[in-house]
Amino acid sequence: MRATIVVCLLLGSILSAGINGSFRDNNSYIADIAVAGNRKNAIDDEKLVLAFYYAWYRNDGWWRYWPLRAAHHPVLGAYNSSDPKVIAQHIKWAKEAGIDGFIVSWWGINSIANNNTRKIIEIANREDFTITIYYETTKTMGKTDEDAKNEIIDEITYIIDTYSDESCFLRFENRPVIFVYALWTHTRYFWENVTKALREKMNIFLIGDGKPNEYPYFDGYHLYNPKDIPPESLLNSYKKFKEFFPTKLLAATVIPGFDNRKIKKDGSHMPRCGGRTYNEFWNIAVEGKADWVLITSWNEWWEGSEIEPSWEYKEKYLELTRKWSNCFKNNKPLVYFKKPVDKYLYVFDREVISIPFRNTIILGGITVEAEGVAIDKVEFYIDDVLRCNDTVPPYEWLWNELAIGRHEIKVIAYDSAGNRAEDKIKVIIFNWGEKK
Repeated sequence: MRATIVVCLLLGSILSAGINGSFRDNNSYIADIAVAGNRKNAIDDEKLVLAFYYAWYRNDGWWRYWPLRAAHHPVLGAYNSSDPKVIAQHIKWAKEAGIDGFIVSWWGINSIANNNTRKIIEIANREDFTITIYYETTKTMGKTDEDAKNEIIDEITYIIDTYSDESCFLRFENRPVIFVYALWTHTRYFWENVTKALREKMNIFLIGDGKPNEYPYFDGYHLYNPKDIPPESLLNSYKKFKEFFPTKLLAATVIPGFDNRKIKKDGSHMPRCGGRTYNEFWNIAVEGKADWVLITSWNEWWEGSEIEPSWEYKEKYLELTRKWSNCFKNNKPLVYFKKPVDKYLYVFDREVISIPFRNTIILGGITVEAEGVAIDKVEFYIDDVLRCNDTVPPYEWLWNELAIGRHEIKVIAYDSAGNRAEDKIKVIIFNWGEKK
């Protein structure tokens, strides 16, 4: 959790109890929207995919052991965020995955994050990659409203003056874009005063982490971590947002999983379920007609939400991101397995547990289930042999026949225009059942 990271990096114990109590617990996100938003200018329809990026890692002294506190382990090892080769590799991977830019976590003018932001921007300019800033508000907690207000205004002014003229810096409606984390750290009236003061000084596009009906002074909204919100509630909140705030920008967040149990005694865990968790968040973002999609995260290793290649998952989440980015930006069909998923054990059609093996293992028959976006028909294949067609959701097929050993299950989906998408999974099955 970020509170623990701040302890390690910035402010000692200043940010302790207050953050841990309500950190990212937003179960009622936009659920109580009741009135329409009011912004003068209509937003453009360009779709962007951005990822939250953390530039605080070091590999000197005891910092070289930072991966030991992570749920997963980077293929680049215990890297230093200031290493230009690391930054360049991150940008290369991200671009290949269809990610347009990084939202760089920023902790103050004298922070290591600011020093590394300069290097990130230099490389992003060269690589034609987009960068913006995630202003971390939790560092202002515990201060008087006046001190916090002045600090936020001064530092965002510094960010705009220092970085916004760079060719890589994100602009929208011809305004530099800044993301603001955790609006709950201060009151509605506090943010009214801050945003008013900022707009008197500059023409800026502000995207807040909070509810538009509670903090109506921002140009767009996002939720950093939606892990605790039931899928149906999250989708409903996006639909309400589009209905009541049609001219505000909706940036929907997708997350592959979450695991901060190594850095927090009472930490939480949201399993990745072989990629199904990530797929479901993406599906909600697309169905909810988000303007932009934000990925939590590129490399928040201590919270186990990273999509950066790891020894555990290799480039699996970059490949999923590439597929979903293409679907989101180009309105293409996409299909994925809801069941079975990668590296799980299934017994008589029941999903039992994740397993540390290369293949999924199936004992008995299994109902193969497919979901996706813009689908009119799904074909089910075993070892490239067509076994079933389904044109009515939920798209599924019962595979229950004599089958022993390694096999490949594949699904091919078609939209109304005939465009196709596919997904496949390798399994080991032991089933002595009769063919049905």
